[in-house]
Amino acid sequence: MACAVARAAGPEEAPATPAPAPVVATTPAPLIEPAPPPPRPRRFFVHLNESFNLYTYVGDKGALPAQNLTPDKRIGLGQQLGFGYAVLPYLRVALTLQLGESATGVAPGGSHFTTFGFIPWVIFTTHGFSAGIGPLLWARAYGKNQFETGIFFSTGYVWKLPHGFGLGVAVQTPLTLYQRLTFQVSPVVTATYTF
Repeated sequence: MACAVARAAGPEEAPATPAPAPVVATTPAPLIEPAPPPPRPRRFFVHLNESFNLYTYVGDKGALPAQNLTPDKRIGLGQQLGFGYAVLPYLRVALTLQLGESATGVAPGGSHFTTFGFIPWVIFTTHGFSAGIGPLLWARAYGKNQFETGIFFSTGYVWKLPHGFGLGVAVQTPLTLYQRLTFQVSPVVTATYTF
């Protein structure tokens, strides 16, 4: 019995050591490349136009009678070079330089260089179609260095080409009001570049 008491009074047995946790192999998360930044919007543009005058009405002035001019009487050509900015995706503002000349039908002693001026205008665009309006400000009109003003209208369509280029057609119908009342109809071929 003394032996049993001595065994009970001895030191406590050490607790059992827990088995180590199993090592689980983990796969590292894949690296996600950041998305490239979106391309910078192209807001600026330039355009180059060549026009052919199909019809012109010229109102009377003093002793000068009214005239209806078609290519069989006078061939009128025009060039325009413009620069603009897209204020909104569908709204642009532009400033265009305009030159005009008469290839035929010029009176003896008259000038073939008929028109020089500027057109500040607003252009609405959607899906390639465009419509624009603005004032005409001419420093040369009707072959003379004289001021003329009026309203410029243009409607057209531009096909997009690679790298910001475009090719289109339009119809321009300017109306002059100061020196003489005139109205023109001119088909136009246009080349554009947006950057």
